Amino acid sequence: MELRRHYDNVYKAGIWTEEKLGPRKTSKFGLILKKLRPQCGEILLDLGCGNGRYSKIFSLRGVSVVGLEISRLALDLAKKQCVRCNLLLGTVEKLPFKDGVFDKVFAMDLIEHVPNDFEGLNEIIRIMKNSGVIFVSFPREKKVFKFSEDSRLGHLHAYQRDHIKEFLEKNDLITEIYFVDAFFDYICYHLDLAVKRILTREKVDPLKSSIKGGGLLVRLGRKILTFVASIDLFFCRFPLGNAFFVFARKRHVS
Repeated sequence: MELRRHYDNVYKAGIWTEEKLGPRKTSKFGLILKKLRPQCGEILLDLGCGNGRYSKIFSLRGVSVVGLEISRLALDLAKKQCVRCNLLLGTVEKLPFKDGVFDKVFAMDLIEHVPNDFEGLNEIIRIMKNSGVIFVSFPREKKVFKFSEDSRLGHLHAYQRDHIKEFLEKNDLITEIYFVDAFFDYICYHLDLAVKRILTREKVDPLKSSIKGGGLLVRLGRKILTFVASIDLFFCRFPLGNAFFVFARKRHVS
């Protein structure tokens, strides 16, 4: 499969292999945990689980995690740090699960990479329980801020908030939508790059792993950058960011 080879090459090149969440991801993941509310004993599907960094966090909270990933290389990385997770090779357009299996579905930075994106969304809706909650992130069609790696992210689609909201509501889902990746996230992005360049004294690839190590200055820098990025969350109800988060649940719970 051509797409699988592409993402194998992406991970082979050292892109998206960072095991821990960087400052920008950390600030947004707090919002995700608050709204998704994964509970001990629930079954959560991590779609496009990559190297397993999110799956690991969920599993440490007592959640039964199933991870699905298209790249064999990424899945091998995930198996090293997510020993308690059930990790599978597959694609979102054809999920190998029965209807109504999962309490929570987590799809971060995924759907824009899927050739048949709305086919994938229908599959996500199919496998969620009536009482379940799904989370999906979407890059906006009209970007407010330009990041240097945008052209290399491999996005096949971009989205309008109203279009996604209408699609989900037609499938009898209630949605909550939050805008992310706005002004302070943009500042954090450039500050993070500057710090990496100072510490490594060389040109840094924004898509590759962050600085290794846990020295005092590095830890302090990460905390400051996380705080800077988190300021955007105070404005997440306003359409200011480059992306939006959607949390959805069934309207009628039987």
